[in-house]
Amino acid sequence: MVDVSLYPHLRSGIPDKYICLEEAFKENEIDEIFERFKPFVTEHQIFPIMAGYGNQTICIGSGKENFGQVYYYDFDFGAFCLGCSLSEFCNSLVKSDGKL
Repeated sequence: MVDVSLYPHLRSGIPDKYICLEEAFKENEIDEIFERFKPFVTEHQIFPIMAGYGNQTICIGSGKENFGQVYYYDFDFGAFCLGCSLSEFCNSLVKSDGKL
């Protein structure tokens, strides 16, 4: 799970305390998944890499200015830069019982 309190912009933008992640997208499915998300994420120059419950996704920046930065994207709330690399993001994840 993602502890929302670790990301000030996200904490002020969504009501959740945690974001529950369901899966990392498989390499052989990524092109199809991107095509479904393309109309929503292209303007932010982000690429979906993980799915959460509902309309939540974790994305990675793919533009010149945001390359490699991790983003949270929700169809209801929009895109939020988490200000970290993928390795930093993965290291900050917590198990569903709230422990590291």
